[in-house]
Amino acid sequence: MNWFRELPIVRKVKVGLITIVSIMALTVIVAAMGFFVINQSLRMLTPKKPSSPYATGLSEIVTKT
Repeated sequence: MNWFRELPIVRKVKVGLITIVSIMALTVIVAAMGFFVINQSLRMLTPKKPSSPYATGLSEIVTKT
């Protein structure tokens, strides 16, 4: 069975599979980083909501008095 591994076509297929898998892994990593960057930029662009629903009402009461 060792002679089968020595065939040039088997070697080429193995190198091709390793290349395809590594390119796919790099694509997944780059896509995940892109989603993270887009998510962070969108999070910075959206206005922050108050932590409790009473926070806005409390500030209005304080400014009125």
